[in-house]
Amino acid sequence: MAFDGLFTKAIVSELQQLKSGRISKIHQPNSQEIIFQIRANNKNHKLLVSLHPSFSRMQLTNEVLTNPSEPPLFCMVLRKQLEGGMITSIEQQETDRIVSIQVQARNELGDQIERKLVIEIMGRHSNLILLDASRDLIIDSMKHLPPSVNSYRTILPGQPYIPAPPQDKLDPFQVLENEFMDVLPNLQEPRDVVQQFAGFSPLTAAELLYRLQQNQEQPFCVWRSFLDSFNADSMKPTVVENDRKTLFSAVELTHAPGTTQTFSTLSDLLDKVYFARAERERVKSQAIDLE
Repeated sequence: MAFDGLFTKAIVSELQQLKSGRISKIHQPNSQEIIFQIRANNKNHKLLVSLHPSFSRMQLTNEVLTNPSEPPLFCMVLRKQLEGGMITSIEQQETDRIVSIQVQARNELGDQIERKLVIEIMGRHSNLILLDASRDLIIDSMKHLPPSVNSYRTILPGQPYIPAPPQDKLDPFQVLENEFMDVLPNLQEPRDVVQQFAGFSPLTAAELLYRLQQNQEQPFCVWRSFLDSFNADSMKPTVVENDRKTLFSAVELTHAPGTTQTFSTLSDLLDKVYFARAERERVKSQAIDLE
């Protein structure tokens, strides 16, 4: 799997179509997923945010999820704060798997308020946090983290929002040619790329190294071309399946053997890769709850 920082950049690029859209309805099908229904560009969209420890992600989806008869408390907070609000920006934090969605809404008195959704896609540490954007104060979050659980930051209503600690790595999009050429001799294995540059998973790093091996005369051109391929106009959402695993990427996986399938959007790809697995997990979880 490769929902890394570069894939996050790609999905944020795809989600720009939601800018200026209005949040018409919010659902929370279960304890790990939120769905925002958004009207944008004369179309209805469903934005799924999943905090599942193995399937954490954000995407547009066409799949149908069953909602409980009574919405959970966090869902009710989101509805009160965000329904009817307009999305003004969708941005990634540097090359991390952290995305902020700025929403302009109105309170019960009709006054304009600024709200921010922070989606932290970090496996079992994933979270969805609602902020008062004018003060960067936490209104609520899907997961609460008291000081006894996390000494670096507290995620509780009324607390100031402290971002997750930054990675001590190079931002690939800010690296100059001389800097890249200096580290190039040390990039022998995928883990070397992961350790040097923010946003790379081992799969994405392996693809980069393969492309560099194919064109050793112009390594910086290969590097820049590879990064540019994560922009909306250049992406090629790809799934490769072989006997051992299923791989996916926002760009073509030229190094990976197996059966290749391409998709028109990243969200279609994610529905293909994740939905059946996530549905099995939901059924299993519901069965445990009934025992």
